[in-house]
Amino acid sequence: MKQLAVVILLLFFGRSADAQPDTNFRLLRQDEDYRFLEEDTSKTWYEQMKYLSLNENKLNYLSIGGDFRHQVFYFKNENWGETQDEKEEFIFSRLITHADLHLGERFRTFVQLQSSLVTGKSSTSPVDENALDLQQAFFDINIPTSSDGSF
Repeated sequence: MKQLAVVILLLFFGRSADAQPDTNFRLLRQDEDYRFLEEDTSKTWYEQMKYLSLNENKLNYLSIGGDFRHQVFYFKNENWGETQDEKEEFIFSRLITHADLHLGERFRTFVQLQSSLVTGKSSTSPVDENALDLQQAFFDINIPTSSDGSF
């Protein structure tokens, strides 16, 4: 009886998971697509940042975004009693910003910058702190092909 109940619950939750609406957030920011906001006239400030039309025919547009991560670390007795002051507390902050520019149907460029800062740490390394770094940048060119797949 328990096995039947588990199977029914799995089928129910598995089926309801398929019915969830598709969100626009993706694991990788370059995979996000906000073209559905093109016709929306009541956009919030956030939606306006996600779809900025650059011309009247709306073929050229820009999407801007980013995130801020703030973490507090606290270590006590990290060196197993080898030093006198065994406490360390510091703040790790990371800012990532990106811009996605679409020019017509055939050209797109994506740029993502990162800044990582540490506050309060006794010694830092290049892994901990990076004032500004180009995390990724690329462009896509969509070359039209004929019906047989050749250029």
